[in-house]
Amino acid sequence: MTRAAITIAFFGVLFCLLSVILGAMAAHLVKAQFGPSSYSTFTLASQYQFYHGLGLLALAVFQNKYKNNYFTVAFICFSIGILFFSGSLYFLAVKELLLPSIIKILGPLTPIGGVFFIIGWIFFLIGIVKSKAHGKSI
Repeated sequence: MTRAAITIAFFGVLFCLLSVILGAMAAHLVKAQFGPSSYSTFTLASQYQFYHGLGLLALAVFQNKYKNNYFTVAFICFSIGILFFSGSLYFLAVKELLLPSIIKILGPLTPIGGVFFIIGWIFFLIGIVKSKAHGKSI
């Protein structure tokens, strides 16, 4: 595997691992300590982190085969999306532990992270199309 593909795969597995750990934490701690609404928010964050971690694993396969810069951009966008979208939701789910000034900062990060997810999928798609357009079979 190429160095870029290994890096993407590493982060894909890491994000999936962390989402499973955080999902288990949500089931046992967040629900009991912060209530069902916080549990739902925390679970949503964990799910989106896992989905995009799996997306990174698929991206690593394509990056290894086609060595395309569009896939690198998708990797960066997915990673930022996970940090902003899922990260802000994790913190908002336990907002009772945070200062009000921090909560104001976190709110806008969620949709920004969602936009990064969308941009990442667009670049993933463009990378696939460009790989096929250059005569490389998918």
